[in-house]
Amino acid sequence: MKRNQLISKNFPGLLDNKKQNLIYLDIKISGMAETSFSKAEEFTGQIKEYINNRIDSIKLDLAEKTSKILASLIAGMAVAIFIFMFFLFVNIALAYFLGALMDNIWLGFLIVSGLYLLIGIIIWIARIKLLTIPIMNRIIEIIFKPESDNETN
Repeated sequence: MKRNQLISKNFPGLLDNKKQNLIYLDIKISGMAETSFSKAEEFTGQIKEYINNRIDSIKLDLAEKTSKILASLIAGMAVAIFIFMFFLFVNIALAYFLGALMDNIWLGFLIVSGLYLLIGIIIWIARIKLLTIPIMNRIIEIIFKPESDNETN
């Protein structure tokens, strides 16, 4: 006789309990697997949400810093226009004044334009130290300064 037949003949119901235990064990293992998979899916969903939130945060930070740079640039250009207009009229007045002193108007304008040529040559020679580095430093300062420090500017 086979073993299962002997067991069921001598101990009725024992084999049924084993089957029930195996079914229970199978259900328990599959339930644990489902729980593990659901936890893994939940964790994956949380990771995706974190990544999306981080990307949105970086986009907002980039937009804020870009707008600060553009706002500084536009404000600087507006101020520069008014300063330019002031110096333009001061230089015209200086040229007329020097021309009146020398009894020759064109000589006054020539002297003022020669001064600007000299200033232009000096700025061109020292452009990296006078213009490039300070502008780059200001942009880097705006980009990499922490939020609490940016509120004061």
